[in-house]
Amino acid sequence: MFFFVEFDDGDKVLLPYSKDLSSAVQFEEFVYSEPQLFPLRLNAADGPKRVTAMKREPIRNIALHDVFYLALRYWGYEWFDALDLPNAYSTTYVVPCEYVAWQTRRRLRFVQVRCPLFDEVLYTL
Repeated sequence: MFFFVEFDDGDKVLLPYSKDLSSAVQFEEFVYSEPQLFPLRLNAADGPKRVTAMKREPIRNIALHDVFYLALRYWGYEWFDALDLPNAYSTTYVVPCEYVAWQTRRRLRFVQVRCPLFDEVLYTL
């Protein structure tokens, strides 16, 4: 995982995730501002427990057929980089998706998501 970092002198660099980077106050603020980076808020010991507890919580505040926008990075950084989009590291490119069905597996309830642009149903959100 890489982060586009701007330093005080204006220098902009793509840096890999590291202990040094993650200990910066600016990094913590950024992680808290981006919900998809939630796992980076947790330490290695508490992370799996917290994720397991979250999976047991009911899904709230969505309804079937609600539309939301999913970042293209969801499909993987290598694929995203291959698109060679302008300002790829400072712009969040998104596609519309829709909640389409409730599913239950092993007593866990989740929602299926359809991405019409790619004609794909996602099971890993």
